[in-house]
Amino acid sequence: MNKRIFILVFFTIIVSCKSQKATKLKGVENYVSKFLLKKGDLSKLNYEKAKKTGVGVSVYGLYNKVDSVNLKDGVYGFSKGMSHSRVYFLIYRNKEVKILDTSSQKALTNSIKEFLDFAEEKGYCVNIINDYIRRFINSYFIINKHPNIREDNNCYKDVISTQELP
Repeated sequence: MNKRIFILVFFTIIVSCKSQKATKLKGVENYVSKFLLKKGDLSKLNYEKAKKTGVGVSVYGLYNKVDSVNLKDGVYGFSKGMSHSRVYFLIYRNKEVKILDTSSQKALTNSIKEFLDFAEEKGYCVNIINDYIRRFINSYFIINKHPNIREDNNCYKDVISTQELP
């Protein structure tokens, strides 16, 4: 009986230690490194390097600097930390990370919905919501769709003026 209690207490300590690591920037960087590896934005070698050192992955606050010790609930941006790389976003809430993928139109749509739910829960002002959504849409059309040129080609060849629109 005592052996079972000891094992249960030991397991509880291990689990609670792991959840505390999510409050630090390093834990979030490791999580997004796995995502970038799955998306093909980070090579296996760079993934291992990022996992050990944090170098190669950039997680940043969109309005304020990131406190590397105590992360606040909110929306953060991240990328592999090099020029001409795709950018993504994440929601950090209650020590959990939810990736907001902006690499495809379908993923963008899902991410905007996820963000709107979060913004409603947190009571964000409509001006802040508009700014975040603008950032998500710009990241898809300007950066992630064409990471090497970082332009929306439609602005040069298709509908470029509101004068033609109803």
